[in-house]
Amino acid sequence: MTTSWGIDLVKRISWGFITLKCPEGVCYGTLAVHRMCFSLSLWHIILGVLTLGVDDSRHTRAVVQNGLWIFKFVGWIALAVLAFVIPNGFFEFYSKYVAMGGAGVFLLVQLVLLVDFAYNLAEACIGRWEDTERPLWRNILVGGTCAMYLVFAIMTVADFVYFARDGCGRNQFFITANMLACILVSAIAVHPRVQEANLKSGLAQAGMVTAYATYLVTSALAGSPESSDSVPECNPLARAASARATMAVVGAFFTIGAICYSTTNAA
Repeated sequence: MTTSWGIDLVKRISWGFITLKCPEGVCYGTLAVHRMCFSLSLWHIILGVLTLGVDDSRHTRAVVQNGLWIFKFVGWIALAVLAFVIPNGFFEFYSKYVAMGGAGVFLLVQLVLLVDFAYNLAEACIGRWEDTERPLWRNILVGGTCAMYLVFAIMTVADFVYFARDGCGRNQFFITANMLACILVSAIAVHPRVQEANLKSGLAQAGMVTAYATYLVTSALAGSPESSDSVPECNPLARAASARATMAVVGAFFTIGAICYSTTNAA
């Protein structure tokens, strides 16, 4: 929402009703973004309560999930409209505590889905390799794992170069902590005891988690506010709209991918 293209998109969608001024330091996120997220979350909670205990499509209440699309669309629109009537004070509390907590939980869910995807991908490559004896599947598994660690190394070096200058102790701490945690996770993944307990564990899963965790750190550093004149500039990309837009697109890609993967597995 702080990028130029995001601001223009919101303005076009709302027919000019919502005008964000994030570059000038006046970002009305509580006016639109949190209200829409609140209405969506509340609507899905209502649907979840209505379908609680339904484990078969022949159940009477299964129609709530599989049908009634017009009524559900109208219901969500009604909640979205009502959300704009709620005072800003509520959404200031919601954005600081509820939304932040929910975002953290969703990141953990993304990590779990990523590990599950890595397990399935590694198992599929190994199975195809054993069945066909073609080195292609082995190369895909090994090459993909190496690519993940290459991404980890490149982003870590870039983080130290751009965001870990003298006086940026907080950035240095998080970059170093992430690097050490990723190395530790990779070592644990190939430890003999872990291999005995879970034969499917390996560097493929650790590599994906390592690359994703490093991306999250890089995204957070690149999205941090611009430093004041009295503090060293710890984010040289604060004024680079293209960099922030790229991070937003990559983040949307991970979010959509996680949702699609979870829904297809559930189906």
